[in-house]
Amino acid sequence: MQIQKTLSDIEGNDMITELGIKSVDVLEILVWIENTFQIQIADEDLNVDLLRSVDELAEYVMGKK
Repeated sequence: MQIQKTLSDIEGNDMITELGIKSVDVLEILVWIENTFQIQIADEDLNVDLLRSVDELAEYVMGKK
């Protein structure tokens, strides 16, 4: 996945829309997060809100540590 935006272009309130993330990208991101942070994302936690913002995602990951 390649992002063609600069950091200043991203507000971080809706990453899916702002970055043009597709369903395949979501899977790639979630697998990367699981592997990088050595966590397991529960099936019931898989929803659009998890990737809505960087803060939401960071809070979820930190809660799993």
